[in-house]
Amino acid sequence: MTIHRGSVLSLDWYKSGEGQGLLAHLTHPSTGHRRLYGCLEYPNIPPSIECCEYKLFLVGEPGVGKTAAAAWLAGLPSWNRQTSESPGLRVTTVYWPAKVQNSILFFKLNI
Repeated sequence: MTIHRGSVLSLDWYKSGEGQGLLAHLTHPSTGHRRLYGCLEYPNIPPSIECCEYKLFLVGEPGVGKTAAAAWLAGLPSWNRQTSESPGLRVTTVYWPAKVQNSILFFKLNI
């Protein structure tokens, strides 16, 4: 089976009405920022949509951007540059919808 570039993931799907409808479940209505979910929380999405769960573990030397990468993936509204190490561990659960091979999937990322 040959897979052509751009044939697996629909890059502009989130701009469609279907994509915007699902993204509305993931954003806070008053701020428009992405909602953050705890370990036991789950967005209100149709049960017919498959959810794939992944854990991202960021490791590296101090000051290389681990906290900035996690904040960017989580869609945090603002990230303040820190001059010292981040205090301890923080786990954030983020949901990313995507259309893969004409099927809608939710990626649950534990960062």
